[in-house]
This record gives sequence, C-alpha cells and structure tokens, in this order.
Amino acid sequence: MSGELRTVAELMAIAARTAPKSAGKDFVVVEIVEGETLQTLADRMEEFGFDR
Repeated sequence: MSGELRTVAELMAIAARTAPKSAGKDFVVVEIVEGETLQTLADRMEEFGFDR
C-alpha cells in the first residue's frame, strides 16, 4: 500500500473511531488490511453477497 493510501486509511479509521455512537457505546472495530488478507476479505464479502 502506498504511503498516501495508508494515510487515507488511517484518517478514515480515526473518523470511524471518533464518530458518535449509539447510546455512547463503543463497539466499533477498525482494522486496516492489505495484501493477502485484503484479497481474502474481498473474496468472502463477494461470496456473502451472492449467498443473500
């Protein structure tokens, strides 16, 4: 991942963490994935979409 894309991903993660939560409960999990992990996630998301 290029430095610029990583910076954008980190800023998006910060935005997700600091966004208002329902009833003030913090249940958000944020992870930046890349490489093989990203491909595995994309494949599983696609399978999930087809199964619905």
